[in-house]
Amino acid sequence: MLVIVALLAGSGIAWAYMQFRGIERADVDLAAAAKQDPLNFLLVGSDTRELDQTVDGGNTKDAPGGQRADTIMIARVDPEISQIEMLTVPRDLWVSDGKGGHRRINSAYSGGPQGLIDSINDELGIPIHHYIEVNFDGFRGLVDAVGGIGMYFDRPVYDENSGLNIKKKGCYTLDGHQALAFARSRHLMYSNGVKWISEPTGDLGRSTRQQIFMRRALSKLSGLGLNNVATLTDLIGVAKNHLVLDDKLGVNDIRGLAGQFSNFNASGMAVHRLTTESKRTNGGALVEMLVEGRSQPVIDIFTGDAPMQTPDQVAWAAIKPENVTVDVLNGSGVAGVARSGADALAKVGFVVGTVDNGEPVEHTTIRYNETFAREAMVVASKVDPQPTMVIDPSLTDGRIVVVLGGELKVPGVNAPAANSTAPTTTVKASGGSSGSAAGAGSGATSGANAGSWSTSGSGSSANKPAATPTTLVEQEAIGLELGNPPAGIDCPA
Repeated sequence: MLVIVALLAGSGIAWAYMQFRGIERADVDLAAAAKQDPLNFLLVGSDTRELDQTVDGGNTKDAPGGQRADTIMIARVDPEISQIEMLTVPRDLWVSDGKGGHRRINSAYSGGPQGLIDSINDELGIPIHHYIEVNFDGFRGLVDAVGGIGMYFDRPVYDENSGLNIKKKGCYTLDGHQALAFARSRHLMYSNGVKWISEPTGDLGRSTRQQIFMRRALSKLSGLGLNNVATLTDLIGVAKNHLVLDDKLGVNDIRGLAGQFSNFNASGMAVHRLTTESKRTNGGALVEMLVEGRSQPVIDIFTGDAPMQTPDQVAWAAIKPENVTVDVLNGSGVAGVARSGADALAKVGFVVGTVDNGEPVEHTTIRYNETFAREAMVVASKVDPQPTMVIDPSLTDGRIVVVLGGELKVPGVNAPAANSTAPTTTVKASGGSSGSAAGAGSGATSGANAGSWSTSGSGSSANKPAATPTTLVEQEAIGLELGNPPAGIDCPA
């Protein structure tokens, strides 16, 4: 998928289209789709044992010969809305083997890609329209060809099995070898500053981190432009040696997608996982059993029975209180208001920064830099009464400043849980023009506090938050999330 997006990210790449013809092709039976319909790409990271016996599992009794699907993802691509949604399929998902027995889904690949395509269709009902496979050497080569991928680590981590070794927190540009170690890490250890702790979620936690890596890799590729022939030469060279595509994916298909995804913003890509339960088989193997009811809303997106989420909708859902720092100032003149308001915001997950007195205000006000409008609206969606929103260009560190004009109520914490309504007025600080900071649709978060955004005033609509649906398919991440920097920390992909 990385090399495909690399080609899509470029402009003026007719040369690359010609070189694309030299990539190995797989003769597989695939589902048909109408010209403008969304397409499902099956993305497989294969662990051919003869390529590298030094990586995780290469020399253990559990490592059979031949190939298995080490990583299985499905990318649903909709050119109409320029969106990609990713679904990770657990490699240990327990499925029928078609002969009256069962097996892990990754072993369905042992007889070739058709077995895996059929298994996904039979077990999940998801049609596959195109197939992409890359082996470990190809993954390393693709990452190196684009100059590495920037990842932020908030603590030291290591994995003896995969070779991952991050000795202190910070931003790292992972080369191909390090990126593969990160992507393959299923036995992660992390430091809490006192001792090393085993991260217990195994392959499911690894899937969370792989999705973060994929999103940051796509962001890096989209930003490169890839008009540089040397970079394209490296990418195509890797693709020719280590990539397999289905024989139906033609040059014209790539050219058509290129026009739709030339400015793709990876932050708007939705990522999903299947809901599973870990169980032991009669033979003692630890496997993942599909929880059908809880997985169905996600499966429906990839079967076409539910609409895809737009990039703006995904961007809203991605903003979590724990990634937003809020300064709370008392502008009411009533002692203790800032402290109690800060405590209430902390209870719903926000990171509280400065708590102090501020300039007097009659009505609670949220000040924010326009770059962080969505974060400010997430804060607004959690509080009552709804505040006045003030765009303040001087706030450049991503912090949101709440100036209280009275006691702050946070529904579900110090007030009854109820639907909130959005702020009705936005003004520009320092004499800027006034205008609405709200748009149609629902708030950024699901649940009781996801009220609808209303509009008032006049002026520029450039700061309107994008419309979001009343419900989103949202899932809590499993395991330790690594890769994304916190607000205010610069760590380019």
